[in-house]
Amino acid sequence: MKRILTAAQMKQADHNTIETMGIPSLVLMERAALSCVEELENGRWDLKKVLAVCGPGNNGGDGAAIARILKTKGVDAQLFCLGNPEKYSEGMKAQKKIAENYGVREVKNPDFREYTVIIDAIFGIGVSRPLAGEYRKAVEEIYASGIPVLAVDIPSGIHTDTGEVLDAAVKARTTVTFACAKPGLLLDPGKRYAGDVRIRDIGIGFAAGEEETPWYGSVEKEDLDRFLARTPMGNKGTFGKVLVIAGSDVMCGAAILCARAVLASGAGMVKVVTEIRNRTPLFCALPEAMADFWTEGEPIPEETLLQDLAWADAVVAGPGLSKSRTAKELLTFAAKHTEVPLVLDADALNLIAEDPAILSGCKAEKILTPHVGELARLLHTTIAKCQRDPAGSAKKAAEEYRACCVRKDSVTVTAEEGREQYYINTSGSSALATAGSGDVLAGITGAFAAKRQCGKEREISLAKTAALAVYAHGKAGEAAEKRSSASYVTASEIIKGLQTI
Repeated sequence: MKRILTAAQMKQADHNTIETMGIPSLVLMERAALSCVEELENGRWDLKKVLAVCGPGNNGGDGAAIARILKTKGVDAQLFCLGNPEKYSEGMKAQKKIAENYGVREVKNPDFREYTVIIDAIFGIGVSRPLAGEYRKAVEEIYASGIPVLAVDIPSGIHTDTGEVLDAAVKARTTVTFACAKPGLLLDPGKRYAGDVRIRDIGIGFAAGEEETPWYGSVEKEDLDRFLARTPMGNKGTFGKVLVIAGSDVMCGAAILCARAVLASGAGMVKVVTEIRNRTPLFCALPEAMADFWTEGEPIPEETLLQDLAWADAVVAGPGLSKSRTAKELLTFAAKHTEVPLVLDADALNLIAEDPAILSGCKAEKILTPHVGELARLLHTTIAKCQRDPAGSAKKAAEEYRACCVRKDSVTVTAEEGREQYYINTSGSSALATAGSGDVLAGITGAFAAKRQCGKEREISLAKTAALAVYAHGKAGEAAEKRSSASYVTASEIIKGLQTI
């Protein structure tokens, strides 16, 4: 698992490295500059004429050091410095003076279009308010120039913790960031401005304990492999039994996709509770499934449901369920009587948004899997507000509904009630933006929740379990895209992709 640090945490880590460990600030700046130069020398950049645009802080000092190192290698590297020289940080003053000593030329009114590479060393992680004055002018002109940009630590104008564009921002080809990733480099729109992100170790130490708040992290392939490992002595019962309450008389496919994803994700058994008219297509598409049925407009089969809920290690409710009166009764009954992890998706979320009392009697651990539109309905707010603060909106839903919330978007964030802890997903692509993809994720999440429930994985938090499901979903989408292209991937192909992760 990889740790992700906020701006405040990164500054504290930097401070501790300098003040406690005794590594001078100028040494860290030199290492940062060298790591950026290594990136520039990888053959992807035209280093005929380079301009380092430097702000008044230590990020600007990094830029000055980069220009000086390039100069010693025979590159025509120049400086453009912003801000009042009297207010420069000590590091910036020192690095600018050293650059001058090495003959690096400083320009006053550059035409950015004259350069082949621009180094963005204006602000780094320090900026948290909209840009103004000469800084905004420089950022806008760099953006308009179209010249390839290497950003130092984070593109100037991107909020380090949320990825928000602070009115204007540099759009980089590559961002070299130090020690670890920052939330703003992984969340949209900051992710799109950062380009390729390279994380470089320059000697900054930081504590990785999950007790620190806020805590950000991302799961990796190694975490998924450990979670999915099977005991040789297991059987279909020990690998998890998942009950899927899904599908209405007009939407059978969602139930089938969800149930297929459950089995493809390692669960030993799946049972589908669906509307009676789905009987034939369900058994034709998925002969491995068991099933029970309900009829629209008639009383729900309470005794059968109680047996099914007692059988399950995890329950998934909502895909294609509809918002009918019978569907609402079914969901309310399941929420009240479920004692194992309950994954709530699609129509279950829409019903709950209209009537939160559905969950009033629920004692089970809950995982909500809303896309941004569903999240906005759950929080009775706008999509724009949910997009502005990905982690904050996920956390708000988790607290309001006493659950784990998987906020689905181009970058998915998982938050859990009672913990200021967030998982930012790093897998996936636009191939996942296809009908039924959410039903597949719900099935994967149900399978993983069941595995956690009946195995040694109980020690893993619910949020990490959900984050692993999101990661697996993303990797499956990547695998499906490799077989065809992002434009032609279907939900069924995402399920096939699970076989390769």
